[in-house]
Amino acid sequence: MRGTLSLPAYRDPEILERLHPNHVLNMCTRLQTHYNLCATKIAQDQGVINSKIKEVDQDVGKLLNKMTERQKQFSTYADAFTKVRQISQQLSRCNSLLNQNIELMESLNNVLDVENRLEPFVWTTK
Repeated sequence: MRGTLSLPAYRDPEILERLHPNHVLNMCTRLQTHYNLCATKIAQDQGVINSKIKEVDQDVGKLLNKMTERQKQFSTYADAFTKVRQISQQLSRCNSLLNQNIELMESLNNVLDVENRLEPFVWTTK
């Protein structure tokens, strides 16, 4: 109270004499009760927020585990697709080489005399 009286404003020297201690005590008690209620409410809200954070953290952990498992699963799928692509490339190369060999066989067969020639090679796929 004395600090507020030292402010550069109108000063009433008898203000402290006119204040009743019971009124000041009553005001301070009400203020203390109000602050206590506010602190209790804030503590409850913080507890709720804390529990929600823990729930969200657990949910995020579960999602992370699921995503890790899916990533591992998709990694195995990607490996399988890579193997399929490699086999497909190898089959294409084999087909190309086989076609080249057939052409070379026909060329060699055409070089032979007519009586020594083999019958034409027919390639069929089923």
